[in-house]
Amino acid sequence: MGSLSPTRQSDGVSIDGLAAVSRISVVVVGPVPPPTHGVAVATERLLESRTLSKEFELIHLDTSDRRSLRNLGKVDLTNVALALSSCLRLMRICVGRRPALIYYTLSQNAPGLLRDVCLASVGRAFGAAPVVQLAGAMYVDTARSQSIAGYLTRHALRRAARVLVLGESQVPGVIEVCGHSRVSVVPNGIAESDGIGPVSGRQQENRLGLLFLGALSKSKGLIDLLEALALARSRGCDVSATFGGEWREASLTTRVAGLIADYGLDDAVHFAGVLQGAAKRNALRDADVYVLPSFAEGQPISILEAMSAGLPVISTHVGAVPDTVEDSVTGILVTPGEPEMLADALCLLCQAPAMRIELGKNGYARFLESFTLERSHQSMLEALRLALE
Repeated sequence: MGSLSPTRQSDGVSIDGLAAVSRISVVVVGPVPPPTHGVAVATERLLESRTLSKEFELIHLDTSDRRSLRNLGKVDLTNVALALSSCLRLMRICVGRRPALIYYTLSQNAPGLLRDVCLASVGRAFGAAPVVQLAGAMYVDTARSQSIAGYLTRHALRRAARVLVLGESQVPGVIEVCGHSRVSVVPNGIAESDGIGPVSGRQQENRLGLLFLGALSKSKGLIDLLEALALARSRGCDVSATFGGEWREASLTTRVAGLIADYGLDDAVHFAGVLQGAAKRNALRDADVYVLPSFAEGQPISILEAMSAGLPVISTHVGAVPDTVEDSVTGILVTPGEPEMLADALCLLCQAPAMRIELGKNGYARFLESFTLERSHQSMLEALRLALE
């Protein structure tokens, strides 16, 4: 069912040389791994942040569903019980700890949105101002709709003390649907120690090893990537791909197997399962290019990991990806759902090893400048201060 796990105690005892009693309490609502996915990883890193803990007492309201990623967003008895439990535990926190803020990542489906609105309402009833994190790409489109999800999204955004987005390009649309300008840009980040740094010994030849990390689903562009891979190889480009991730759609495995057979890709693709720790670092070290041709994203942690490894990135014009990957400088951006354009990008980088090395170096420099965990949490600290006002 999850648990209440304060990351720091406001008992007046000095923690890391800091007087905990003077800090402001913030409830951080969200899951932590396992299973591993973007929101869970971001929540875990937020709770561990030394930058934030200097000024705020972070109290974790755990909403984790320890089952497979396939259960995310589904309506079943377990998820209903988790939602009710979360509301009751939040009431208990508010009565005992009197938090000033409640931070949560807004869901992108109606059942999750209903839970989120209930949690925010509980917080407001006890004087905790909601801080809403937008971690995906579809919020504005949803808020403009007349659906139940659209109503709930508008409700959550308009009553937030602060709305956090991942990139500057998202600000105008969010302000439009919010009806206020209480919007802050807080990009994702990863620790420098989590990256492997630029790898100098990558292949210089005209061949390309692609790496894909993420849920194996149609929405991530898996089918498009297989088609682009086949097109590139038909043009004489020596391109192969490693896929690391968990299957999100059971029926998709059969379709993918058929496409691999039809396209003759048996010797060009490898499905490695979920890659973590040393296995992920090795995959990043061995790859020439990171590719994520997704139809909808916020700001994928996997792209930041690739940049931290000095890999050029091929991705799509969705969400905050254009704020992260600078087209023709740190990678190549294509239109989602366009395998031909994706194949062009693959062939270009396959035939220009010096170019992909230069893109990777630029990406690493951009990571250090803008997307370290310290920079992300400093932006979060400033946003929480604004929310208190």
